[in-house]
Amino acid sequence: DYIPKQISFRLSSFFDKEVVIITISLIKERKKYQKLLEESKENINKVLENIKAFIYIVSFFDNGDRQVRFLSTKSENILELPIDEIIDRFKSKRLSEIGFKEDIPLIEHKLKLANETLQPQTIVYRVKTKSKIKWLEEKIFPKRENNTFVHFSIVTDITDTKEKEIKFYESKQNYKRIFDKSLSGIYKTTFDGKIIEANKAFANLLGFDAVAELKKYNITDFYLEKNQRDLYLSKLKQERNLINHISFLKDINGNHIIVNNNVFIQKENNQEIITGTLVDITELHQTSQALKESEEKYKLLFEESTNGIMIIDLNTGNIIDANENAAKLFNTSKAYLYSNNVTSIIKENNKDNIINFLNDDNLLNIEIEVIDENTKKIKYLYLSKVKLFFNNKRIIQVIINDITDHKEKEKFLIQNQNTFKNIVDSSPASILIFTDNQLVYKNPLANELFDKFLNKKSILLDEIFDKKQLFIINQVIDEINQSIKSYTEISFTHQNKTYKYSLQAVNVQFENKESVLLIFRDVSLEVE
Repeated sequence: DYIPKQISFRLSSFFDKEVVIITISLIKERKKYQKLLEESKENINKVLENIKAFIYIVSFFDNGDRQVRFLSTKSENILELPIDEIIDRFKSKRLSEIGFKEDIPLIEHKLKLANETLQPQTIVYRVKTKSKIKWLEEKIFPKRENNTFVHFSIVTDITDTKEKEIKFYESKQNYKRIFDKSLSGIYKTTFDGKIIEANKAFANLLGFDAVAELKKYNITDFYLEKNQRDLYLSKLKQERNLINHISFLKDINGNHIIVNNNVFIQKENNQEIITGTLVDITELHQTSQALKESEEKYKLLFEESTNGIMIIDLNTGNIIDANENAAKLFNTSKAYLYSNNVTSIIKENNKDNIINFLNDDNLLNIEIEVIDENTKKIKYLYLSKVKLFFNNKRIIQVIINDITDHKEKEKFLIQNQNTFKNIVDSSPASILIFTDNQLVYKNPLANELFDKFLNKKSILLDEIFDKKQLFIINQVIDEINQSIKSYTEISFTHQNKTYKYSLQAVNVQFENKESVLLIFRDVSLEVE
């Protein structure tokens, strides 16, 4: 078998003679060790190439010189510089140019500490490469050899990890900001009610100024009924999360509050906890209840109203709703009204008026005629309206009043008033009618009275008569207001001649208003 040998030749002298000394040694073990060393180095390089790290060994001499003993090729990928340039920058102390000024003091401190203590050091710093800013973690293993500090260092690219850490930190900070500033109450509790975490909004909701004070209590202290929480937990355990769950609570002062609760179960430190958000909906709930009651009251008023009421779709004219009285006024049923257009229940001569009434914003009311099917007589209806928006639809609420009796009375009054005027006009006395001290009517004979004695330029009682006459008239009016029958005489002067008139006053209704009727009768001849 071949056995590696090492042969060396050396000149020497032996008994005053020059000789050649030949030394033969076996190098099998040394070759084996050298081979293993080379294989090991190759394996290390392969490992380094497959991880985001490179190795370097450098010497720092006491005289200030520097030397790179070893630098793995992975450094080119991480620093994005050729190895020669990296070595050159290290020797010329320019490697810091790709770093950040803010990180240099820390790096220098750690290098100094490594040399002073000869203990491993870890440095985290940033470098500016061609593609982006990278985060590096360097582990230094220092030792002292003669007049030199030797650093064996492993430099790892931790950019991905660091960026994730930064994002996580920012996310955590954002969560904290949301947690602290949220108007919703955010909380974490155990199943037995211990409050692990809560924000200020949650504390305020339960009547506390500070979260620390709230944590002294158990969440069960704030339930109106103890079994309410048991039912809530049972449902939560079954479904694992609850959305828009309504809870009835009380604050530390005993005030009742209603909350909307969004909650789920999560694991922390091998323990299941309850995490959720609360929104105070007490006012909203009360408003909703009030609205519901209001709707019920409106429905009751709608159905029980003595007036007829119809709800009409403004766009189509279809009747959406109507009460019983509306059906009675139009001599039909509610079912018929629901299935028809408003114009179908109106007499032909009133249809145009109804269409104008529904569409003209300035036309707020209208009178129409319908035939009463029972009596076959005309029935007069008075319609008023209110425009509304409901479910994004324009609607009109029409109130219907039966004014047939009113119309009949109105006709009667008009007839009576005409009869009254005929009597007054044919009277042999001068008659003046005053409403609120203003002249509103006078008969033909009163015109002669005005022409001779009175002020024709005014219609005011105080200005038509002179002061003496006015005094007498007011006395007579006062007496009839006290239900005293009064009769007196009053004088008028014309062309230096005095005329005597009897005066009577009567309270009357004229054009539906309280009025005073004054009767003047010439009694001059009777006096003579």
